[in-house]
Amino acid sequence: MSKIGNTSTPLGYRLPDFSNDFSALWVPIYLEPITFSGERITIGLAFRTIDGTIKVVNTLPLDALNKVFGSKGSDLHSIADMVLVSFRNHLISTNKFENFTPNIKGVYIGKPVETFDKNLDSIIYQIRKNCSVFSALYVNGEEIVVKNRTESQAKIWANKIREETLSRRKSLSNNFNREFKFRKGAKGANIGYVGNNVAFNFGALDPDSSTFSLQSNRIIRQATELNSLNKLGMADFKYLEVSVWAPKKATLSNDSKSKLYSVSQELEQLGDDINIRIALGQDFRRVTERILTDSSF
Repeated sequence: MSKIGNTSTPLGYRLPDFSNDFSALWVPIYLEPITFSGERITIGLAFRTIDGTIKVVNTLPLDALNKVFGSKGSDLHSIADMVLVSFRNHLISTNKFENFTPNIKGVYIGKPVETFDKNLDSIIYQIRKNCSVFSALYVNGEEIVVKNRTESQAKIWANKIREETLSRRKSLSNNFNREFKFRKGAKGANIGYVGNNVAFNFGALDPDSSTFSLQSNRIIRQATELNSLNKLGMADFKYLEVSVWAPKKATLSNDSKSKLYSVSQELEQLGDDINIRIALGQDFRRVTERILTDSSF
């Protein structure tokens, strides 16, 4: 939890350095939609990292499949999922890519390749983008989805808090999404909620997202925006917080938990330095109660 201190304390924040000596062995998984035709598509990729993490991803975008294969696109997608689940179970039980016996004909496993990057997300990203036409379509389309994923999740989180608050006090509608301009001619900053003595911004942080560092940067920006409200004399709030949605720990791998913990500690330290509480979780009621209590004064 952040401490309340001197708002003029200089910002001294540095993102953790994820070195590029991380590696993973991976194989492509092929399927012949028409058995024995020799025409294969990459339906998935299986990864085994140096720390033992195993991940299998589907590289087939359902929308693209439906455009190419029509009504059979959904069937092909389901078949791919079935094969990938089976291969993942094989990989977990044997820790080997070889000797997999598929439950349908026309499935082929490629040769293992070792790839280096800063983390598994980055490795998956680069392989999917260059693995096949469908993979490239998936990633190029997903770039937009992933780019908006954090913002979208942040909006979902913000809307949840807004809806819960307004269901109990409709008069607070105009307090959400307030624009402030910190410099003349600069683009205004959107503050999630502005009350009498409290102000909030809303973010999201997902360690399994390929834009994890960008998510962190966005939270940093939101924190500094809140700090600027008091620092520039635009307000005198007693409590400032960036409320950050984060996935439940039970849904994360050990690697993802460690990654989230490391960055969350850095973010909380940032909050301590500039008087902003940066709180991760999914307890929207805590936030709404704080807003409602403040509005009663």
